[in-house]
This record gives sequence, structure tokens and C-alpha cells, in this order.
Amino acid sequence: GKVSSALAWTKNNEPGTLNIVIPANTSATVLIPTKDANSITESGKTLAEHPEIKVLEMEKDNTNSKASRAGVRLSLGSGSYSFRFVP
Repeated sequence: GKVSSALAWTKNNEPGTLNIVIPANTSATVLIPTKDANSITESGKTLAEHPEIKVLEMEKDNTNSKASRAGVRLSLGSGSYSFRFVP
């Protein structure tokens, strides 16, 4: 199957959204572009309310690149996900 995603950025530190579809019998590692893991929700629930979503690590951006790689790395199983987060 095909993995798909859509990211919507907002202005002024308002929540962003990331929608992801992961095909059956697969898994994925996803980087949510936020500095605050507690700001992440999936379908309106905190990550703590989703035992199937594993927080792997906080990743800091140690580059001087404009394309930041900082964020929270998650492990996801197959399914559809709708994340909201504060950038």
C-alpha cells in the first residue's frame, strides 16, 4: 500500500496538523515538528491516551539549516492518524 501524509502549518504559534495514512501490515517512524511533546494530540486525545503510539525520542536540530529537523519522533502502526501540535 501507499503511505500518505499532509502537513498544514499555521502562523503565530497556533496548532499545526499532520494527517498520515499507513497501510495495513506496516509501521512507520514519524517526526512531528514540535519542541513540546505534550502539545501533540491525535484525534483530540493526548499521546498518553494512545498506548499504540510510542514516543521514541525528542530530536534536536544541531544544524544551521533553515529546514529544521527538530521534533518528536513517534513509532506508528498501520492506520489513519490526525495529529495536532504546537510548532
